[in-house]
Amino acid sequence: MAEASQFGRAQIASVRMRAAVEMSDDIAKSEALNYLRTNKRDSPETLTRALVIAGESGEAARHLISRLEDPQLRSDALLDVQRYADLPAPPREMQWRAKWESFLARSDVRAAIEKVGRVESYDITSPDW
Repeated sequence: MAEASQFGRAQIASVRMRAAVEMSDDIAKSEALNYLRTNKRDSPETLTRALVIAGESGEAARHLISRLEDPQLRSDALLDVQRYADLPAPPREMQWRAKWESFLARSDVRAAIEKVGRVESYDITSPDW
């Protein structure tokens, strides 16, 4: 992990967090989330998605809304909420995608997005899933 970039370390923490969720390992999940929280500037979108997968949708909403309210972070945040082509994926990945869609349907998240932009659908693959 020491040789990875800061962004790469965030991706490693995200994978560890997903594995911890699968294994019901609350300690490992907490450690991975704490790393992502502490280093949220390295990959803000990774933290948002990890929080959603971990079941921390309230914190995820606050994090995304703060990004949408910040003019310097807004464009990337809006990019993160766009809908892309759904490629075939394992069942668990499909469950995580459904959690993400449910998260985006939250009234506070929808309202924050609508204040500064919109969500569209694109028939291309997402860079994040």
